[in-house]
Amino acid sequence: MADILGVSQSTISRELKRGMTEQVKLVNGKREHYESYFSDVSARVYQENRERSRQKGIEKYDQVFFKLLPEQLKPPKDELRIHSVDTFTHQYQKDNPDKRVPCTKTVYNLIDRGELDVRNIDLPRKTRLRPRRKKPTDTHGTNKRKLGRSIEERDSAVLTREEFGHWELDLVIGKKTKGEPVILTLLERQTRHYVTKKLWDKSSEYI
Repeated sequence: MADILGVSQSTISRELKRGMTEQVKLVNGKREHYESYFSDVSARVYQENRERSRQKGIEKYDQVFFKLLPEQLKPPKDELRIHSVDTFTHQYQKDNPDKRVPCTKTVYNLIDRGELDVRNIDLPRKTRLRPRRKKPTDTHGTNKRKLGRSIEERDSAVLTREEFGHWELDLVIGKKTKGEPVILTLLERQTRHYVTKKLWDKSSEYI
């Protein structure tokens, strides 16, 4: 049967166990007890078990929190709503550090499953939770686009200014206006000779 339905044998076993009901019949004037499977009984037992599991999940948290949450998210029409799920949860945790309060994601999951007196339509804005990106460990940072060797890799002679012919290039860019010229600056490190030139294109090919 499991192969025909495409499920595991344990799934079939659990289904049969939930739906088995004791029956009684008369055989030659005597009562005989036997078990028979009923799909409606299995469905009812499944829903009852699921409901008990849900209640147990909610009951482990502070019940006052779940009582106040709908009041904060669904105020009367003449009152302004000042809380979202996130702000109320954090405020309640701060005010009740000794209470067991669910996190924001757990509250959203309970709302999605219909286990609270709050629906998604009642929420001002459902925050999409995303994991935080890890910051790069490189203290110098990482350029998004590498156009050549880093300035930190230049020869030590450049730093001491002992040799002639090492130039520093820079661009001075004004307001971001279309057609605005830029100023090219060149500085020879040993002599400190300084050259400037106006350019109408700042592309690397033009320069």
